[in-house]
Amino acid sequence: MGTVEFVAGEARSSAEARISAMAFWEEVSLLVSSLLFFLAGLAVPEALTGPGGWQTWQTWQAGVAAAGILATVIALGWLDSLVSTRLPPLAAALAGEHAAGRAAAAGVMAWASTRSVLGLVVVLSVPRAWPDGTPFAEGGLLLVVVALVVLSSVGLQGLTLLRAARAAALQNGGDTKQEETRARTLAARARESAGAGDDVADANGLAAERRTLLDLRERDEIGDEELRNLLREGDLRKRAAEGDAEPGAPPPRP
Repeated sequence: MGTVEFVAGEARSSAEARISAMAFWEEVSLLVSSLLFFLAGLAVPEALTGPGGWQTWQTWQAGVAAAGILATVIALGWLDSLVSTRLPPLAAALAGEHAAGRAAAAGVMAWASTRSVLGLVVVLSVPRAWPDGTPFAEGGLLLVVVALVVLSSVGLQGLTLLRAARAAALQNGGDTKQEETRARTLAARARESAGAGDDVADANGLAAERRTLLDLRERDEIGDEELRNLLREGDLRKRAAEGDAEPGAPPPRP
């Protein structure tokens, strides 16, 4: 985590600054994605009602093209993921899996990779006319196909990802919970060893806790999501202890 110094476990900014920054960027990501979908939503009806309109066969053609593109991208993603299962650290994590297990793991990784709004960014930036002024007639088709690919990917893959992960049966259902429980236990021990006792917001205790969590992530014993959540909990405890702190994020202390 870039906000925490690895060796000392000291934070590079205040707890409030990190909490505010995380909330800010989450909101920015949501707003930007919403804006892009909104712009695409405005442009698609115009593309469908353009010169001459769309015939029924063209609508089906766009749907088939979108389905083919999505299937091709997922298949290529599966092949790429299958190769990555032979590389560290995935090779070590899947050491006990047979060929079918590796293929299932690659399938879950490929299925988890949904198409993002970047496709809409690209197609919305395509000029509506060629340099000589001739209208780019295929622009509407591109927009419709890309919109169908993105929406189908988010809807189909997003709504069925949990079932796909369960069907792959790559790990026991309690593995993630066990990792989190163990990380909390080790972090609590590190806090106590630093002399923090019951003070969950003690500076030395929090630094020791961060070092332990970063070390666990470095050894690949917890995932990025668990690390972020546990570091954020530490920030929230630190901020809650500053009950008399003024609003606003203070600058980082050297």
